[in-house]
Amino acid sequence: MPPIAVDTGPLVALCDRNDSAFASCREVLRRTPSIVPLTTTLAAVTEAMYLLEDVHGGAENLFDLLIGNRIRLDETPVSVLPRCRELMARYADLPMDFADATVVELAERIGADTVFSLDERDFRVYQPRHVRHFRLIPADL
Repeated sequence: MPPIAVDTGPLVALCDRNDSAFASCREVLRRTPSIVPLTTTLAAVTEAMYLLEDVHGGAENLFDLLIGNRIRLDETPVSVLPRCRELMARYADLPMDFADATVVELAERIGADTVFSLDERDFRVYQPRHVRHFRLIPADL
């Protein structure tokens, strides 16, 4: 089964029961077989940790997702930074942030045509090298 790249939004939603997307993101986890790699980047985790600062237990919940290996943390090599810079320049009008650039680059590198993201506005615009467009979950379920 093909891997799935994970953006910041679901990381936050999965760790905050009060988030409006909590239930739909939990449903994605429930429906996704554990053999399907759900993979994210350190930039997305860093952004999620920042957004979870004021959520009681939020950071601990995120650590649990990562330590439990339900969502894998990619070891992004420095060699991908030129591609991230290229993506951010291409989508400067949105603007594309660094976390999104790393998620798009990750999807390209691991061959993921699906991105677990709540950011439909941007991820429907991004055009990765390896597919015409991303399938977005939970939106496209």
